Amino acid sequence: YIAMKGLAGPAFTLCILAGALYPLPLAQFLTGVGEAFGSSACYLLSGALARPVVGRLFPAKLEALRLRAEAEKEHMLIFNVWLRMTPFLPNWFCNLACPLVGVPLRPFFVASLFGTQGSLLFLTLTGATLRDLGESRFELGSSFRRRALLLAALMAVLQCVPLLFIWRQKRRAAAAASRKEV
Repeated sequence: YIAMKGLAGPAFTLCILAGALYPLPLAQFLTGVGEAFGSSACYLLSGALARPVVGRLFPAKLEALRLRAEAEKEHMLIFNVWLRMTPFLPNWFCNLACPLVGVPLRPFFVASLFGTQGSLLFLTLTGATLRDLGESRFELGSSFRRRALLLAALMAVLQCVPLLFIWRQKRRAAAAASRKEV
């Protein structure tokens, strides 16, 4: 898993496999740790070797991420968590681009560990569901549909939490600055 992520490869099949083979808490732990260390390995490799290639292939996206990272310097950890949770920027691009735009390794690692838990949970649950379906002769019950809808709704809400936190912090800072001016 770590080698796959270290080379910027998609490891979703390994998450599904972990969910099918291991109990859910263990699968979640293993995929989370693998995601954090593998993404950090990719970060380090990208910082050492991939700057010219990434810069040539994705100049506009790299510049947009650089501007956004500079704007969110005060909220780097929350910004990185949001990068991991959002569906707008693929994780492989985050792994390759973050060292090139000045994102420090520590918030990157922590965000890789915690910010990907929602998608990893979804993938490991998929594996566990496939295992259970195989054991129950492939019959989906109404409880499965209800759990899937609740999980999808929870993931959608959780993606907004980092943005709301940053917005709230910026609003407080603006209010404090306006009070100083008065």
